[in-house]
Amino acid sequence: MNEIKQEWERTQLHWDDKAVIQRHKVPKSVVFNWRKINRMIQDICFETKKLRNKNLTIVDIGCGSGKFLEYLLPVTEKYIGIDPSDRMLSDAPKGKGFFIRGTGENIPIKDGIADIVLLKSVLDQCYSPNQVISESKRILKDNGRLIISLSNRDSYYSFIRRIYNRLRGHRGEHFFESSHLFYFNISDVENMIKECGFDVIYGKCVGYFVFPRFLEWLIPNFILPRLIGFADMIGSSILSKKGGAFIIVGQSRSF
Repeated sequence: MNEIKQEWERTQLHWDDKAVIQRHKVPKSVVFNWRKINRMIQDICFETKKLRNKNLTIVDIGCGSGKFLEYLLPVTEKYIGIDPSDRMLSDAPKGKGFFIRGTGENIPIKDGIADIVLLKSVLDQCYSPNQVISESKRILKDNGRLIISLSNRDSYYSFIRRIYNRLRGHRGEHFFESSHLFYFNISDVENMIKECGFDVIYGKCVGYFVFPRFLEWLIPNFILPRLIGFADMIGSSILSKKGGAFIIVGQSRSF
C-alpha cells in the first residue's frame, strides 16, 4: 500500500490531462465510445431524477476540470466536484457547482447528502479503491446510487493488442495500463461494491468497436455512432464482459 500511495502522490497530486492524455492522438472510435459512455451516465442520472421526482445532489469524485458538469446540469440541484490535482481544479468552471481539492479515500463531505456519487474513469487511479467505495456509501442517502465507469482489463482487443505488440518486439501493454495504478474488469468492481454494501442494479460492457488510427479516414463521422451501436449490440450478446469499457451502478442498502 505504501508503494501504491507514493506512486499516487507522485502522479495524481498535480495530474494534468494536457500533459498525459491529450498528447496522445486518440482514435476517433475511442472518442465516440467515450461520448457514448457519457450519454449513458447522463441517462442513468435522468432516470434517478425521475425516480426521486426532484433534482439531484451529485458528488463527482475525480472530477478533473469539471468538464462532465455540462452533462449533469439538467438534473442537478447541487454538484460537488472533488479532485486531488491542483492543476485540474485550476481549470474548473467558475460559478457552476462547488469544487474541492480532496480524495475519494477521505471525502470532505458529511454523511448521507448525495443522491449519486460518480466515479467516472477514476477508480483505477485511486490508491485504495475499496476505501473510496466505502466513503461513497457513507455520503450517499438511503438507496443512493454509485455510478462507476472504467476501461476494461478483459477487453477482447487488449488481448489482441498485446499479442500484436509482442510480435513486433514492443511492450505488450497500452499506455493506459502503465499509467494507471490498477486495471480492473467488471467482475472485480461488482465484487468490491457488493462487499461495501451495494446491490448491483446495472452492469454493462460497451466499446466493442475500435479500429486502428491509420484507418480513420475510411469511416465518416456520421456513420461511426451507428457502427458503435451495432457492435455493442452484437458484442454484448456474444462477448458479454469483453468490451473496451464498462459501467456499473450500485444502489446503497441499509444494514
